[in-house]
Amino acid sequence: MNIKAASFLILVAAVLPSAVFGAVTYSRTSALTGTYITSPFTVIVGVDSWRNDCNVWADDYYIAVSYDYPIGTGYTLIGAMHPVAETSFSEVLSLPVGAAIWDISIGACMLEASVTETLFTIISATGDSDGDGIFDTVDVQPFTSSAAFSDVSSGGSTTGSITDPGDQAVTIQDVASPSGVRATAAAGGGSKPAKISACAGATNVNLRAGNQTVITCGSVTAEIISGPIEFTFFADDGSVATSQVDTGNTLTFEPVMATFTAPADNPEPVIIVIDGREYSLDPGETFMPILIDVKPDDDSNTVNLGAQGVIPVAVLTEGIFDAAHLDVPTLTLEGIAVKANGKSGNYGDLKDIDGDGDLDLLVHFASGLGLPAGQQTVTLEGKTLDGGSVEGTDYIRIVP
Repeated sequence: MNIKAASFLILVAAVLPSAVFGAVTYSRTSALTGTYITSPFTVIVGVDSWRNDCNVWADDYYIAVSYDYPIGTGYTLIGAMHPVAETSFSEVLSLPVGAAIWDISIGACMLEASVTETLFTIISATGDSDGDGIFDTVDVQPFTSSAAFSDVSSGGSTTGSITDPGDQAVTIQDVASPSGVRATAAAGGGSKPAKISACAGATNVNLRAGNQTVITCGSVTAEIISGPIEFTFFADDGSVATSQVDTGNTLTFEPVMATFTAPADNPEPVIIVIDGREYSLDPGETFMPILIDVKPDDDSNTVNLGAQGVIPVAVLTEGIFDAAHLDVPTLTLEGIAVKANGKSGNYGDLKDIDGDGDLDLLVHFASGLGLPAGQQTVTLEGKTLDGGSVEGTDYIRIVP
């Protein structure tokens, strides 16, 4: 059965008429909050039993529900009567999902309370009323075909939109808190992937036929139910990374810190690509790409294999990354450990290398890298003081 959506007007009891000393308070429960509400929901009423219009201690409060369903038919349901000896009572209202206006009023001694008006719309708890693939509970416009989704109204933090459906039949469904939404491309779709933007533009997702992932914002967490799925990540500092994540893996990206984290129960490493360079993120590892400059005073980055000495490397403080937070003794360049500075035993110096006013880290490594002549990529690896992994790359020119 195709269940359509409905609007209803809740008349919220505030204070009884002036002839009545008692007061009525109102609240409700539902699967959602704000503009949209799912059925059934509960109306909860608190009462003060003294009323001089009745001049008695015992009388009845009632809940009355009136609505048109279908439009123009008119129907009224009177809730059960409740003795005033109770300090509160409630009614569970199971209202049909359809085009209608709902009035809920609360009275005492058969006198309606004074009311304020709030318009709500009944939506399907499990369906997609407008057929746009985005289920009502996360559809920003549940009765008009649209592309935007959000679980904020149900207490979540995940938002986004289907920017291009491609050749896919895409559905977006709510997932129980604390997870966000489930994005699925049905089996049997064409070759053009669907494109989804999520988490305020922090990630783009390509969904191909048969793909399914759970996306949760705050940071960006992607749990791959059926992959592989291609992601592009955009950090606040302007850096861009891509990753193709396989079934069973989860990847969390923090755009402010430009960090990636893989949970310990991932079945395999996740490969992240930044500026054409691949980084392997092992299960249980947190990783941050960093900028390095080999031989910062030499734009040619020439290293003479026959010369004895050291290779200076600058680790640059950029964006939210602070080079002072590195655990310097853990740094290696192509597997060679960082050198201590003479008798001081210090492993590096903090100074402004690139002239931007920030303190960078200058460290040194033995020149015996064991690399062949020509242009080579070298990689610096290490840890931060809080145990996260960092990795940066630069090109050098090796001469005999």
